[in-house]
Amino acid sequence: MKTNVGLKYIKWQDSQGLHEDTVHSISDIQFIKDELQFLRDLLTNYTLVLIHEKTLERAKKIAGELDAYELSAQQLHQDLKQHEHNLQKLLKKVEIAKQLTHYKNIHYQLMMRLINFYTDFRKTKERIFKVFTELLKQEKSRRLL
Repeated sequence: MKTNVGLKYIKWQDSQGLHEDTVHSISDIQFIKDELQFLRDLLTNYTLVLIHEKTLERAKKIAGELDAYELSAQQLHQDLKQHEHNLQKLLKKVEIAKQLTHYKNIHYQLMMRLINFYTDFRKTKERIFKVFTELLKQEKSRRLL
């Protein structure tokens, strides 16, 4: 995930810059939602292997986290879409300094939520990949025997 400009520069952006940053963020969250679906499918397809390899508890915990990320991603997506809609209205009007300041504050909060979400999500993805790396190594060693 990459925001168009650093968070500390939000206060210098105009409404067009905020809108472009929001559009990029919406694209990022849509991609994350696709990643969540892939990871959910991965866990579902390997359920029997996970049960057999006694990693079921780890998989259950990860599945629970994926559920929470799906809810968070959906809420972030809705909030970003609403923010984009508000910015589009602002773009059509003459910018009112008070409104722009308000939208910059909202924008900053949304970008912080997105960054925090993505950071946590990446940690969970790393744990998922570790579990499956271990499983694939064990499966490969069994085939060699």
